[in-house]
Amino acid sequence: MELMVKRFFPFLKFALPLALWSFFFKAQLAGHTVISRETFTIYSAVKFFLDNLRQGIVPLWDPSLTLGHSTQVLLPYLGATNPLWLLTLFLNSGGLPFYPAFLITIVLYFFAGLFGFYFLVKELLKDEAAAYLAFVLLLFSSYGFLLFPQYHPVLLF
Repeated sequence: MELMVKRFFPFLKFALPLALWSFFFKAQLAGHTVISRETFTIYSAVKFFLDNLRQGIVPLWDPSLTLGHSTQVLLPYLGATNPLWLLTLFLNSGGLPFYPAFLITIVLYFFAGLFGFYFLVKELLKDEAAAYLAFVLLLFSSYGFLLFPQYHPVLLF
């Protein structure tokens, strides 16, 4: 019994807060709410970029917005060379609509940033309990609530 607790406790101590966060945001994760503002801008840029990339084109010009504009401003901003965006492409190619695939990607990106923050705090403070507290506080902070209406802070990860 003690071996089982030692084996599953590290998994559960992270899975439970992430599951609770996912429960609180189930409407957003299911795509029942509309993304707005900054996240919609990122969504449209990612969709444009990945649709072109799927056809073997690296887009340098977007003709669909205000008679066209260079994509050199927006592509570095969204991290076009970030390989995690390919997850959206793979999920979409697997049959998932683009919008839920995008939402899954940004949530996984946020979770990866949370784990990076946990390990950074653990290394700096040399205290696992403080690092876990920092992980949970960041997860349920206003930073986590801004994921859907304003995505650009997550790009800092």
